[in-house]
Amino acid sequence: QPDAFHCPDFHAAMAVMYIERPLPVIVVLHNAEYQGAISTQHMGRREARHLGEVFNLPAARIARETFLEGKFCMLKPVVDYVRRRQRGYGICAVSRNYALEASQKHSVLWGLPEVRGIENCMPESERMAQQLL
Repeated sequence: QPDAFHCPDFHAAMAVMYIERPLPVIVVLHNAEYQGAISTQHMGRREARHLGEVFNLPAARIARETFLEGKFCMLKPVVDYVRRRQRGYGICAVSRNYALEASQKHSVLWGLPEVRGIENCMPESERMAQQLL
């Protein structure tokens, strides 16, 4: 039995849909831009049925918990879980700058009390050098 769930970005975000008992969750955003989204078309009942088969979940639950602004968003379930169970706390990003950018840019994160930036272990000089590559 785990004591907490560490969610490294959207890849693991839908796992909260399978949690059988409440667990503390920490989400670390690496690529909030993508969010595990499928946005090539407006998601409806047919897509919810198909995704329900893929994830072995009821179509109505897929539509309710993963559809955001007409798109399938894998990040949404964990953000909603954190809102409900942890009063919106528990989401962080790989740097303070990225936390600020993500919380302002992505509607799935709007209204959270904070998206905390964590210290990046790479020295600033190395980050700047990598950006020049």
